[in-house]
Amino acid sequence: MRLREGEATWLLTVLLTSKILFAGIGRFVAVSGTAGWLQSIWCVFVALVIFRVLCRLYRPFEGKDMMAVAELGMGVGARVLVGVLVSGALMLHTALMLRIYADTVSALTLFESPLFFVLLFFAATMMAGAFAGLGGLARICMVAGVVLGGMLALLLFLSVPRFTIENLFPILGKGVPAVLGGLDGLEIFSDVALLFLITPHLNRDGAYRRVGTRALVWSGVTVTAFVLVYLLCVPYPAATQFKLPMLEIAGGVNADVVFQRAEGIFLLVWIFAGFLSLCITFYLSLYSFSRAAFLSDRRGVTAAFLVIAVALALIPGADGSYARYYQVFFLGYTVFAFGLPAVLAVGARLCAGKGAQE
Repeated sequence: MRLREGEATWLLTVLLTSKILFAGIGRFVAVSGTAGWLQSIWCVFVALVIFRVLCRLYRPFEGKDMMAVAELGMGVGARVLVGVLVSGALMLHTALMLRIYADTVSALTLFESPLFFVLLFFAATMMAGAFAGLGGLARICMVAGVVLGGMLALLLFLSVPRFTIENLFPILGKGVPAVLGGLDGLEIFSDVALLFLITPHLNRDGAYRRVGTRALVWSGVTVTAFVLVYLLCVPYPAATQFKLPMLEIAGGVNADVVFQRAEGIFLLVWIFAGFLSLCITFYLSLYSFSRAAFLSDRRGVTAAFLVIAVALALIPGADGSYARYYQVFFLGYTVFAFGLPAVLAVGARLCAGKGAQE
């Protein structure tokens, strides 16, 4: 199974961009005020620098995933450990996002439906995505990405009448230190490191560098554009009060008889992107575990993993306490996602150099 560069780029772009549909752009505004769009540009730049450094470190191991690099440098035990760690991190990622998506869908549309029913609805999609495989998910993302991009562009266009340029002043918002110190926004782009799991499936040498760079640029442009739109439509500090900034943008659309409200566009984009991102992270969790356990067929453990994901998603109470878990987990997840590939590549290089000397 080989992925073309375009397929891999769309898969990664959809995964990165889906995070802005929850609360990503609101975080930039909360940290930097009216300079939130500058903070997003800064975070994209830092993410690109980190990714290019990781690519340089991985150059001797081109075509190998993280588990293979760990085995090459430190043996089979390291491969098992890394595979289990990556699988566990992605399982927690999937479970937390599953709960957030399910709660939000319940609050916005399915008011009378039990939470467990909504979770099962998402779980069924995850099961289908797992059986579709990486190639199937990539091709779906390629088509869906064009549709979702068109809908986001339509939402941006319909928001133009609400723009108030004065909302962007002062340009530097809370100041340069707030902008430069707001690296927690890297969370949105941390999933680019998952590219080092799928490098064996890319059809050209060096493709992972081009795929990751394009995905970061496209998702960065999207994030920055919608931070700007949000600030132009909703003045600061009122912009810090909304939990779903994209829904606020859509709710303010009023294009006479054509579109009086555009929440439907937001909900369609949001749910569709949510389905795809959950399918991707769930599949990669299965993939990492199967690589650690030397499984040639992942279908046998798919149902068990699905039950674990749903069970973990049901652990947080109904009081919204998972929002605290979200912030803590994704801070650690960002460090893990960028740090683990670097540690593995450096460790494998050192072990290879030591072996050559001996």
